Amino acid sequence: MIPKMAVFNTVLSLEAKGLLCYLLCTQMDMHTTFNHVSYRLGIGEDKLMSLIQELTKAGYCEFVICDNGNTYFEVRERVIQKEKSK
Repeated sequence: MIPKMAVFNTVLSLEAKGLLCYLLCTQMDMHTTFNHVSYRLGIGEDKLMSLIQELTKAGYCEFVICDNGNTYFEVRERVIQKEKSK
């Protein structure tokens, strides 16, 4: 279910709304990587990060830093993990 408030949010870009819809409607593993989402949507990781930051600022995502240095974003029950740089 897509939150109605997100659809009518005038601050979110159409791209961010589309990403939110994708994340809430797809059957994804608990730890889906940025690479996977970037590939599936045909956008670069920088663009994906920008959209996730937009969703985070609007309150639809939460940014979390793990003890091991990995970061991830929570979107309701969906989680997109960004692996630590090597």
